[in-house]
Amino acid sequence: MAKIVAGTAQIGFKYGNFKKKVSQARANGILNKIINKKITYVDTASAYGFSERYIGNFCKKNSISFKIITKLKPFLFKKKKDIINHIDSNIEKSLRDLNATIIHYYLIHDIKNLNRNVINHLLEYKKKGKIKNIGISIYTINDFKKVKKFKEIDAVQIPFNLIDQQFFNIINSNKKYTIFVRSILLRGNIKKNDIIFPFKKKYLKLKEELSKLKIEFKKKDYISLSMSFIKSFKNINYIVIGFQNENQLNLINKYNQAIPLKKNQLQKLKKITKNYNKLSKDIDLRNW
Repeated sequence: MAKIVAGTAQIGFKYGNFKKKVSQARANGILNKIINKKITYVDTASAYGFSERYIGNFCKKNSISFKIITKLKPFLFKKKKDIINHIDSNIEKSLRDLNATIIHYYLIHDIKNLNRNVINHLLEYKKKGKIKNIGISIYTINDFKKVKKFKEIDAVQIPFNLIDQQFFNIINSNKKYTIFVRSILLRGNIKKNDIIFPFKKKYLKLKEELSKLKIEFKKKDYISLSMSFIKSFKNINYIVIGFQNENQLNLINKYNQAIPLKKNQLQKLKKITKNYNKLSKDIDLRNW
């Protein structure tokens, strides 16, 4: 069964639809709730504002530790020396800010930064025991094709949800990578009784079809349908999802008990989204 990973972008800066004030006190409240629900993995990044620092301060004060997934800050350097210095400073800062001795999954945050110099230097940190696994955060199938050229990569983090099913076949056939799925609720745009699209007219028919399937599959709302969809893939190892408050956390815990869809139901979902997944610019959340 896939484990829930607490996404922490929203505790470090104003992210997605979340507009709450960022502070250590607010971060402490969310992290306490995560611990109470026995969630042990947190997903963060050096680019997520104060997220790493807030997590580290919380861990130090409470003498606890999380299993950490964090990411290399994107860069534009070309020279090997500059790349190495950037990686060194980022990893050491992350370990220091997180009050950690090891990073369980260290992800390259931008596919443009995937190259042999980066991988080789991350392997050095793996040998030192400061990184347990090397991974990458990607958005598209073309990104994945580039990843496959580097056999040293252990994990991939990908968007996957009712609308963006481009990785459907890759997940089903996966035998190599630890798979983290994110954006399972379209960064908060899949709600209980509505799905918010930025390209409304283009997606009206899809929304109608999903509404019909929700009823046909006997799911009480779109979040329930979403979780049943995600839970249908045995090769998904971790589900990354952010929380703003205890109510949201309780809801996700409840929805995490969703019954997986049947094979024929999965195929129906795949069929109605097939044409929309060809509109790569639309389903890419970076364009929302």
